[in-house]
Amino acid sequence: MKNLFLSILTFATIGVIAQPSKNKGMSIAPTFGPGYYISLKGDTVKGEVRNNMDNKSHYANSFWFRKAANSKPMELNSKKAKGYGVDDKHFSSLKMDDKDVYIKYLEQGRLNLFEYAYMTKEGSKAVYLIVDSRATEEDKTGTHFMIQLDEKQFKKQLKPYFKDQPMLLEQVDKWFLKIDEIRKAVKEFNGMYP
Repeated sequence: MKNLFLSILTFATIGVIAQPSKNKGMSIAPTFGPGYYISLKGDTVKGEVRNNMDNKSHYANSFWFRKAANSKPMELNSKKAKGYGVDDKHFSSLKMDDKDVYIKYLEQGRLNLFEYAYMTKEGSKAVYLIVDSRATEEDKTGTHFMIQLDEKQFKKQLKPYFKDQPMLLEQVDKWFLKIDEIRKAVKEFNGMYP
């Protein structure tokens, strides 16, 4: 009976300790990966960046950086860094709804595809943005502007971006915005225009 009581007490204690923390949304023990940030002056500072935030929307507001494994991490935001990267993820600062946030590069090349993650009452949500990095105002297609993909109009929105390779859009579902399909089409497109 005494062993049963101790076992129940042990599991109850573990359950309480394992509950998520409410402070700044970080409850996972931080781990860091090789990374960098770009200062406001344009200098690249190498070191380590935290790579295990609780949800992907935390990457949009700030990041934790340390110069070396034994140094103290510091939290940076868009007031101190234009962009940052960790492992194989790269983020760039952008003004959205009158505030500076970080958007994640999903694909990079002639067409740049981005993800902006944010929190709602229902949880983490994401919007996707696209821009043609080689387009100019003379193109008259508007692809030199970054646009947000609409869940209902995305196929129509993507047509001008794929005007040089329209067959790539055939692999994208026309009814539902499936980012993996769009990402694959953008990657193939960028492979044709190094």
